[in-house]
Amino acid sequence: VRYNSSVVSGKEWINAFVEESGNSVWAKVDIRVPGLTGLWGSWYSFYNDKCDVEDCSGYKHEDFYNVLPWVKERFDYIAYLYHEKFPTAAWLVVTDGSLSLGGLYDYKNTWNPPHTYHRMGTDIDVRSWSIAKKNREGFERIVCKKGFGYPKLEFDGLPNEHYHLYFFPYTSKAGNLCDAYK
Repeated sequence: VRYNSSVVSGKEWINAFVEESGNSVWAKVDIRVPGLTGLWGSWYSFYNDKCDVEDCSGYKHEDFYNVLPWVKERFDYIAYLYHEKFPTAAWLVVTDGSLSLGGLYDYKNTWNPPHTYHRMGTDIDVRSWSIAKKNREGFERIVCKKGFGYPKLEFDGLPNEHYHLYFFPYTSKAGNLCDAYK
């Protein structure tokens, strides 16, 4: 038997009927990305979560700062290097990671895929206004350093402008984001 889950994480019930015995068996299955860990800013991490600097009480989901452990390590180091290079700059502000179980990133509570990524704990959004324009090239260089990640400025000039940091190059376009810094 092969089971393909939906892109939505959570608990699903599976009913299996065993023909020989005539018995039905129910099983609860957790649909999740295993191993996600919280990406929590703290006094030593040189970044804040969006909900640390603004009111997030109206959000449907409150736990959307989850990543794979190796992504957290890389981002912690990126934030450290950024602070080391720009010691008087504001701390970075993380706006999005993945939901606590992974899966479809339903930040609008519509269960439609408005966010294509942020499903597997390999993507982080960083608020661009937390990075002075004069520091942005330096930030991009740090992210690209040693293949830590791939920064893409999205929604340039709009209120929701942010850096999407790919830590896994899903496409060659993501992999090419660091070409200028080689």
